[in-house]
Amino acid sequence: MNKHSSLPYPEQDAYQLGPNEPLGTGSINRVIEHLLKNDDTLLEKTTAIGCNHVLQLWSQNAIYSPGDLSVYIADKDDGGTIAYILLCISANAKKPEYVFRDGFLDFSGSGWNLIHSATLYLHDDDLLLENIINEANEKGVKNHEADLRYHDGVIINSIDDFDKMFLKNDLSNFTTSRITRDDGTSENSFNEGAIASSLLSDDIYITRSSDKVIEMDVTFAFDHKANQDIEILNSRYFYQTDPVRDKSDNHIFGSYYLESTQRIWLKNIGTIYENIRIPGTNIFSHEIKFPVELANTEYMIFQSSYRPDQFVFAATASEISQRKYAGEQPFVSSMFFVNKTSNSVTAILPIHSHFGKYGKFVVGVPWINEFKVRIVGFEK
Repeated sequence: MNKHSSLPYPEQDAYQLGPNEPLGTGSINRVIEHLLKNDDTLLEKTTAIGCNHVLQLWSQNAIYSPGDLSVYIADKDDGGTIAYILLCISANAKKPEYVFRDGFLDFSGSGWNLIHSATLYLHDDDLLLENIINEANEKGVKNHEADLRYHDGVIINSIDDFDKMFLKNDLSNFTTSRITRDDGTSENSFNEGAIASSLLSDDIYITRSSDKVIEMDVTFAFDHKANQDIEILNSRYFYQTDPVRDKSDNHIFGSYYLESTQRIWLKNIGTIYENIRIPGTNIFSHEIKFPVELANTEYMIFQSSYRPDQFVFAATASEISQRKYAGEQPFVSSMFFVNKTSNSVTAILPIHSHFGKYGKFVVGVPWINEFKVRIVGFEK
């Protein structure tokens, strides 16, 4: 009898998938390849131990042949149930029954072989809840409570602590000690609130408050070269141990191998764009650098609305070069942001022009290359 589980659990490298990774063909193919390899490994292992059928729930009326897999549900002495995964080893297999042999369950006398002995969690709801779910939940709660990263504000120990967090109707917990006037009367005075000051610095309008909150209205232009390689700094976005060019972080937005791109000159406004796909989706990017350092990367970014004449679309590269005004405005997606640091962030803007099958547009670029975002966070 095999004293160990024969059911395969192949160890695979963990995948760290980011929300933007499925957009790449290479990443999708890589996940599919991983799943197919896992299926091949599972088939190889089950074939090696003589399994040739799917896993089925054991039935008194079914006829089993050697190689069949079955899940047998048995009653426990305490009134619960337990599940066993069994492999049929005899043409005359009958209802599974076991005896203890050397401390292990032996079903061979009834024509079965136990291939997985740790299956009680599959069917025992009470044991699953008591020994696994509740224990894991309690451990998670304790870890959360002990982690000061999640409790860096006021800790509530008694009802008196609510005065530190909530403003009373009479504002009595937002006032200083009582002051006395010249006429002898007295009243409470308010604490000093946040005082804001603003200044303009290199196309960035900065507003500071006395409580170290800072707002920056940033005006910037996307780089004139589109579809650039952008190295993702944080591995949570798209991680691969041994990346190749078409699958690595810094090639998510870049050009493909042997891809043909063109140069667009908007003669009417004198703007030149390089590396433009015609037709296709063009990815424009720009690293926004802050004139001041923020305390951390937990700042907020708000994108301003596009202007009515912000973009230009046309059916051909020649037509878009000769345009004298922006013209019709198809839908353009919002920006998204990667590589947040305390000093900078990279703005990404995809412009889609897959309208060729409708006989309309095949290329689109910014007509007015001036965009604005607002950064709100704490100054270092």
